[in-house]
Amino acid sequence: EFSGVTGNDTFVGTIASISSDNTLQKGDKLDGGKGEDTLQVKAAGDFGGFSTGHAKDIEVVDIKNQKYGTLNYSLKGVDSIEKVKVDTNAQDINIKDISKEGISVDVRNADKAKTVTALFDNGLNSGIDDKIEFVLESVGTDDGTATGIDLQLRAADIENLALVSEGGSNFVNADIGSSKKLEVSGDSDIKIAKVDYTLKELDASEAKGNINANLSASSNISSITTGSGDDNVTVKKLSPSATVDLGEGADTLTLKDSPAGTLSPT
Repeated sequence: EFSGVTGNDTFVGTIASISSDNTLQKGDKLDGGKGEDTLQVKAAGDFGGFSTGHAKDIEVVDIKNQKYGTLNYSLKGVDSIEKVKVDTNAQDINIKDISKEGISVDVRNADKAKTVTALFDNGLNSGIDDKIEFVLESVGTDDGTATGIDLQLRAADIENLALVSEGGSNFVNADIGSSKKLEVSGDSDIKIAKVDYTLKELDASEAKGNINANLSASSNISSITTGSGDDNVTVKKLSPSATVDLGEGADTLTLKDSPAGTLSPT
């Protein structure tokens, strides 16, 4: 059993490729106490969570992937989670058994892009206004092709997806499952190559970087707002009564298709 004090404590553990070498065990009992406490984990193998232990009052789990291949990491037993930091090592990551809606997932070291999937406890995100935030730090890359190499995000049954673009430019697929609203903020440029069919609204009013968003997969966009950058938004189906405000900068709206009748966006 390991207990923190009143400050911001850091617990450090290792999941080795050979389980007998693990320093973090399923039966460990960690108590962060007061403050914003962090569990730092170097993971060369999968972790099934604290099935017989717990990580109490620990707000941040910082995972550095050292496994070549898909890493499965369970947050079972982490009751106060607010943020998960993931160094992907350019591999697929499945973050399982998330017990709190509205968390932030910070993704880094994914310039060669894979898939980061957030999996919640059964029934946790069964409402109509569930949210997740992904903080992107120089993920994906522009390889000179038309599509580039984009980080794929997945999070089923989430209606509100928030992307924070930090570091260098970010390249991402935001078709997480069934999102209806996409919020974008941050100082860095971002290219969003894909969105969900269910998406209705893009709100990037707080974004300071350039937004390049392909919303063509959406069945009917009703609202588009961007920020202070030079933005490029492509839409296939825009509602006749849609609200469009591309903010400051040299902006471009491309309409690939539209419903019958007269478009009167405002």
